[in-house]
Amino acid sequence: MRFFLSTAALVALAQMVLAQAGPKINTLTSPTQCVPVQFTWEGGSPPYYLSLVPGGQPSAPALKQFPVQNGNSMTWVVDLPAGTSFSSSLRDSTGAQAFSDIQTVQPNSDSSCLNSSGSTSMPMTASTSSLVSSAASLNAATASGTSAAQHA
Repeated sequence: MRFFLSTAALVALAQMVLAQAGPKINTLTSPTQCVPVQFTWEGGSPPYYLSLVPGGQPSAPALKQFPVQNGNSMTWVVDLPAGTSFSSSLRDSTGAQAFSDIQTVQPNSDSSCLNSSGSTSMPMTASTSSLVSSAASLNAATASGTSAAQHA
């Protein structure tokens, strides 16, 4: 009985140590343009924040940010053009961060998943357009009101 309790305590301790260890993310094997790949990681504490940063530039702005993850894997259709060099960056809920090795997107004749403009910016929506228009109208009204007040 004593042996069993010692073994159970040892297993529980090992699980605690693993949970406290920072996250580790695996390097993708030959990410290829427009082909699905699976990110996998271990350790750390969920939720996880996964992004791609330019290869060799861990503090640069992200090339791509993924939705918050609670599990230990995620599938992604590689929507970066061939030749793009990046590292996977994984941050956990404690702020601990891990990086993969530098990876380069491999060519593929399929380019259907790529953004044709090469830009990742969002198009202006109708609601955004109306906000801009409203702001311009407000500026014009404020300017004419200020002008009238100065002449009074």
